[in-house]
Amino acid sequence: MTESATVAVVYGFAEGGYHSRKLRTALLTAGFTLTSEIAEADIIIAHSAGCYLVPVGHQARVVLNIGYTYWPGRSLLHSLSGKLAEEYRRTGMLTWLKECAIHDIYALNIPYVLRLIKGWRAPEAYLQAMQFRAIFVRNQADPYCEPSAIMQAAGEKHTYLSLPGYHDHLWDEPKEYINLLKSVI
Repeated sequence: MTESATVAVVYGFAEGGYHSRKLRTALLTAGFTLTSEIAEADIIIAHSAGCYLVPVGHQARVVLNIGYTYWPGRSLLHSLSGKLAEEYRRTGMLTWLKECAIHDIYALNIPYVLRLIKGWRAPEAYLQAMQFRAIFVRNQADPYCEPSAIMQAAGEKHTYLSLPGYHDHLWDEPKEYINLLKSVI
């Protein structure tokens, strides 16, 4: 089944192809085909705020939402500061500064950022409007998503998983996410 399954990746705020290079290589090695046509993909992997950019009329059999940015009562600034502190502790100053610079370059894509902001403003409506099978993955050290709030807003029609790792774990260690995809298609 994976040989013919096409996968599209939807990036969050200040992310792009640089961040997903390990994931894309691992997907190709696992027999998946990559596509930039999100609406036509068999599988959509949406990360962070990119979850809000999954097109309504897509044909995907599975949408994997990783690090969905939804935590009522917590500001994005609070979550961002937690993420940056965790990255600094995990990677050290030089790597952290390099990663911040790369994130800053992607943050300059203003039209993309504006589309993300529009989704952030109505997260409950987005969750309730989902008419497709979604799998929500929350990494245990992720400061951006609160699993019980997501489950309550989206209802029982979706799957919720908790995996070890941090907000950007998908980009650094893609194997367990690919294994998850293989188990559900």
